[in-house]
Amino acid sequence: MKADQQLSLVERRAVTVLWHNAHQQKIKKGKVYTIPVSDLAAQGYNASSSEMKQVLERLQKTLVVMYNPATDTRVSTQLLSSTIEKGVSKRNGVLEYRFTDEMFEFIKDSEIWGSIEIPVLMHLSSKYAISLYEQASQWVKLRYKHNEEMPIDEFRRIIAIEEKKYPAFGSLNKHVIKKAVSEINALADFNIQIMPIKTGKKVTHVNIFWHEKSIDEKKSAYQELSRHKSGRKARIAGAVETVEPVAELSKSQMPILEDYS
Repeated sequence: MKADQQLSLVERRAVTVLWHNAHQQKIKKGKVYTIPVSDLAAQGYNASSSEMKQVLERLQKTLVVMYNPATDTRVSTQLLSSTIEKGVSKRNGVLEYRFTDEMFEFIKDSEIWGSIEIPVLMHLSSKYAISLYEQASQWVKLRYKHNEEMPIDEFRRIIAIEEKKYPAFGSLNKHVIKKAVSEINALADFNIQIMPIKTGKKVTHVNIFWHEKSIDEKKSAYQELSRHKSGRKARIAGAVETVEPVAELSKSQMPILEDYS
């Protein structure tokens, strides 16, 4: 699945909330879902402002292309279909919305929505952190798997890095990976670590490790979620110790690590 344009942080949060809300109401083809406008306004803007209307319009104008390699079929559809806003100028306003039939086919069987914690998602400060959190939320539920190795291009696609942005791994690591991992480790109920893998002198793959937090660690994450975001960056910097790759692995070293695991 690939969108024809990049979504902002607010738009990324909004579409995830809409999808999550739809699954809670038992997603069905052609069904109209409802959500309090206040739930969408949790991004930090007023529920009756024009910004929410702009967010919904942008989601409706975003084209999503889905490719199925099994059938060699490509489908294009809207990210969000029709919407009806009722009482949006009031505190108890409600939004009615639906998805196209093609979009329904894509999201109907996804198991991610039972894993995502909306409060965590709303506290993440970048769209890259949201993308990484959503992906890791699927992995962390796997019983017998604790890491995932992938080409760097695939990793960039998963976390929605713009095509020409941060082309070198050093800049990608500094401006995106470290910050996203730090936030996730501070707020989620699991920890992740991302280690670069070199082929020759170039980083060609990353290995992503994850594990569920202990009870005490989960309590600390919950406490951080309950605190005001002011000063959070400094608190995270002082509390998170394993956010940076401790080493770079070459492809020839990977079998040793796998044996150790």
